[in-house]
Amino acid sequence: MEAIDVGILSILPPIIAIALALITKEVISSLLVGIFFGTFTYAFCSDLGFMGGLNATFSLMAQKIGDNAIMILFLSLLGILVVLVTAGGGSQAYGVWAASVWVSSLFWSSLLGVFAFSSFWTIKEIFEQEERVRKGWFPKNPRRKYKF
Repeated sequence: MEAIDVGILSILPPIIAIALALITKEVISSLLVGIFFGTFTYAFCSDLGFMGGLNATFSLMAQKIGDNAIMILFLSLLGILVVLVTAGGGSQAYGVWAASVWVSSLFWSSLLGVFAFSSFWTIKEIFEQEERVRKGWFPKNPRRKYKF
């Protein structure tokens, strides 16, 4: 794969990927569309014709995605972890803890520290209560439709 000059078209794939990610909130599919547009631009500007450009586009996409498969997997797992921590309330508890460290007043810092501790304690208790219900120590709520 040799470098070619496509001018202003070289800026379009990242702009398309970012715009699609912001509009659809689907990062991976937006990146794939950006990669498709970039490889199609490369293949079309390499004088391969339409069918040659399509063939080169899909072979380049497969090669580049295969080269970065571990990074894509890592970022997907990181995104899952962020969703789980946010759903469990961990980000709020961490934010309160961080605020209590940076507040200079002893009273407000202590109050925020107690609130952060109680938030972490609440998260721990939620998971322990789920375990108690699973063991049969407490009855299940029949109206509950979600896990968190």
